[in-house]
Amino acid sequence: MFITFEGMDGCGKSSMISAIAKLLINDGYKVYITHEPGGTIVGEKLRHIILNNKMDPIVEALLYAASRKQHVIEKITPNLKKNIIVICDRYIDSSLAYQGIGRGIGIDKILKINSLNNDILWPTLTFLLNVSPDVAKSRIQKRKTTKKTDRFDNETMLFHNKIQKAFLKIAKTYKNRFIIIDANKKKSEIISKIFKTIKNNL
Repeated sequence: MFITFEGMDGCGKSSMISAIAKLLINDGYKVYITHEPGGTIVGEKLRHIILNNKMDPIVEALLYAASRKQHVIEKITPNLKKNIIVICDRYIDSSLAYQGIGRGIGIDKILKINSLNNDILWPTLTFLLNVSPDVAKSRIQKRKTTKKTDRFDNETMLFHNKIQKAFLKIAKTYKNRFIIIDANKKKSEIISKIFKTIKNNL
C-alpha cells in the first residue's frame, strides 16, 4: 500500500506519519517512511535547491518532478514490490496544489510534466490534513525557534489561503483515494481515524 499525507505547511503531517507508522509496525507490518521533495541522494540535493532559492514556477515544477521520478524509481516502487507499506510526506498532490494552482501553472501541465516517460504512480490512499491557514501559520511561527523555515513557510497568508482551497479542490477531484481529516481535532482522535481507515484497506 502506498499512502501519502498532504496539507498546508503546519498542518501536522510529520508527527502524524510517525504515530501511524509506529502503530502499523506494532501490528506486524513493514513500513517505509519517506518525504518529498527528497527521499534519495539526488532528491535531497534538489530539495535544498527548491526550498532555498526563488525560481520561475515552471522550473520549480520541473525540479519537483525530477525529484519525484528518481524517488519512485529508487525507493517507492522497490519497497512496494517487497510488500512494504510506503508512507510519504507529500507527493504529486502537493505539486498540483502549490505549482498547479498556487503558482498558476495549471493542473493539466503538472500532470503532463509528471507523466513524462511513464504513467504516474498514484497513491492507494491520500490523507489531507485540513487546518485553517491561521492555525497553520501560527504553528509555523512557533517552530521558527527550533527549526529553520523555508521560502514556502514564509509565503503570504493570501498564498496559504489559496493552497488550502487548492487541496480541497484536488481532494474532490480524486475523491476515490482522498480522505479529508479535520486536523483541528485532538491528535488521538485523528490518529485513531487514520489508523482504522488504513487497516480497513489493507
